[in-house]
Amino acid sequence: MKKLALILSLVVTVASAQEACKPLPTFSLKATDGKTYTQKEFASRPTVVVFLKKGCPHNPKSAPDFNKLPGLLTNKVNVVAITDADLETAKKYAKEIKLNLPLLADPKLSVIKAFGAKRSLDMAITCAHDKMVAQMWEGYSQDSLKSLVASLPGHGGPSVKPDLSSFPAKKQSGCPFGM
Repeated sequence: MKKLALILSLVVTVASAQEACKPLPTFSLKATDGKTYTQKEFASRPTVVVFLKKGCPHNPKSAPDFNKLPGLLTNKVNVVAITDADLETAKKYAKEIKLNLPLLADPKLSVIKAFGAKRSLDMAITCAHDKMVAQMWEGYSQDSLKSLVASLPGHGGPSVKPDLSSFPAKKQSGCPFGM
């Protein structure tokens, strides 16, 4: 009976994990670092994706936090941001808010929609193993970042224990994309 309960529990866990994941969208976006990013870069290792609505007043306060992520994640995880602007506007905006991450230009919001981001400061993580969008977070906080960090080993990433105390305790959420 215990074995049956364990098996049923595993089946339910696997089924709900699959429902939470969705295929990585096919895309090609130019970025502020001069590169063109495709879903292949996101599938090579786990990638944290931060979504930024152009002009949202919450972005300048949050950019320093997002700039810290690559170092906190021991540079073994890709970290990029995607914005709803054309490339030239994205370049100016990245300088304006002092964002050091590659900022990918998605003026038609096709990739933003495909990921399921609703607002600025939403985050996602991709799974390197199966080329999936593994999880989405609405906004960010210490708790959402702890959840993200805890999920890394299951998505092909490192096991790390970064100090997240400088990140906001309360969830920060930005402007809606207006889709």
